[in-house]
Amino acid sequence: NAGVVLKNMKLVTIVASNDPNANDLFAFDDGLIQSQWWSSFSTEYGLGTPSANVHVTGAAITGNPTEGTMEAYIAASIAADTDAGAGPDGNTMYMLYLPPGIDIIDTRGENTNCQYYGGYHAAYDKTGDAWGVVQHCPVANAGITDLQSMTIIGSHEIAEGATDPAPATATRRARPSRSSRGRSRRSCRRSSARSATSAPT
Repeated sequence: NAGVVLKNMKLVTIVASNDPNANDLFAFDDGLIQSQWWSSFSTEYGLGTPSANVHVTGAAITGNPTEGTMEAYIAASIAADTDAGAGPDGNTMYMLYLPPGIDIIDTRGENTNCQYYGGYHAAYDKTGDAWGVVQHCPVANAGITDLQSMTIIGSHEIAEGATDPAPATATRRARPSRSSRGRSRRSCRRSSARSATSAPT
């Protein structure tokens, strides 16, 4: 990433008004940026100290979104919440958590049961900001709750967004993924980020 990071990152956590986990997701990200887990790598990458986690609640999401509609949703949500201080500044990470029952649509079709990935991050604008998204993945027999799954994947994408806000190529894990327009898509195997479940403590 040529040394480009989100210095003293402002995290903006965006949830839909119909998400029953909204308060828990806000609380998790509040703790994440103050956690020992975050400190364990922030110095190495020169991230500084995160400045804030801004809470933004957008309109209800009732249909499966494409990347374009998610970017538009983020823009509309932060524009509507004028008092939150969520505007872009070149060091902001927008983290969108999709509500239950909503699957991302990409060029391969619907990301049903996270068959392609659990989340990804990409450049948000030309000023250096980044954005990421997480969708609900099956947790049966995984030994974790749905909320833990969301926060494991979310913490993974927030960390990657901060350290590589404009990924030039995709980094592949469990499943291959297509790269274009500078995005990094992950299948986010839960085992790779399980420690993030305790990050805020």
